Amino acid sequence: MKDKLEIISSLKVNYDKTEILHIGPIQGLNCVLCSEINMKWTNGPLPLLGIHICPNLEQLLEINYKDVLKKIHSSAEIWQKRQLPLYGKIVIIKTFLISQIIYKVTVLPNPPTNKINDIVNVIMKFLWNGKQPRIKKEVLYNSHDNGGIKLPHLPTQITAIMLGWVKRIMLAYNNCVWKALAQNCIRIDVDLLFEINISFTCLKTWKNLFQEN
Repeated sequence: MKDKLEIISSLKVNYDKTEILHIGPIQGLNCVLCSEINMKWTNGPLPLLGIHICPNLEQLLEINYKDVLKKIHSSAEIWQKRQLPLYGKIVIIKTFLISQIIYKVTVLPNPPTNKINDIVNVIMKFLWNGKQPRIKKEVLYNSHDNGGIKLPHLPTQITAIMLGWVKRIMLAYNNCVWKALAQNCIRIDVDLLFEINISFTCLKTWKNLFQEN
């Protein structure tokens, strides 16, 4: 089968760099299938395009978002030494801190609330040089016209990214396998949203659905 795949796709498997993750009934076991093929079998985590793949959901979230928190903390410490003004720090937060989590959120389930709070705490510590905040967070999130500095609100950004999948589901063709799978998981026909007004309550419902799935 692998030989046919190589012929059709013109791609060749690099067995020295290939690992296979135990999932399903063989999860957690040390068994090796197809021993004639010299590939490494592992129980995880398995690195793939910046994501650590694990067979367990809790482990998947813990490892990946713990890694994000560590990177954000390290970047904040580096930029803290520059003694930047408040608006300069907002640019750093948007460009180098929050951007660390955006990619993870697009491909992984929502981070646990405690992880989001930890990241927000690192950002606030960076913003005020580890001292007591002089302005309430609720004010900082506002626009300049409303007395704020447009500090990114991380929970809202994460929700917006998740809601972006609603648009993708709506625009996808009905015979798409991934669309049928998504609708089966959330148990709602998203095409019905074209026929109703999307209220705030509806948006909260979608947020809860994505958090649960």
